Amino acid sequence: MKKIFSGLISIVIFALTACSSDGAHEGQKLEKLPDLKHICIKEVENPQLPAFAKYIGEYLMQWNISSEIVYSYTNRYPKHCHYVLAYSLRAENGVIAKGKIRLSEIIGDKRRGMGSVGYHLKGTDEKARVVATGLKGQVKSMMDELLKNN
Repeated sequence: MKKIFSGLISIVIFALTACSSDGAHEGQKLEKLPDLKHICIKEVENPQLPAFAKYIGEYLMQWNISSEIVYSYTNRYPKHCHYVLAYSLRAENGVIAKGKIRLSEIIGDKRRGMGSVGYHLKGTDEKARVVATGLKGQVKSMMDELLKNN
């Protein structure tokens, strides 16, 4: 009985710890890219959070990476767009409930995935952090995770 009880407590502690962690989680690990100086941010056709792409651009400026928002619904990008950041998300109450950011390298007509990061709003600590920092805090969390090796 003592073993069962201690095992149950361990599972509960593990579950609570997992639920209270930061919402950003690594997808495909982005290797260091020394030539990452400019990123084209692909805006979705009907954005649920219109400020999201703008906040990504503001964040990239802190890393000395210039950016521009492109409205390419055909997956054709300007010739100077060597790196494209695309995203998908589901929003609730003006913040991200679940989302994913993907960075790709464009070589001619081909696209090669370079890295990605996912986000899921869960746990009381993460929800409290989002109340305090808002959408900008969520963008920072996701981009920190994506660019942590650069």
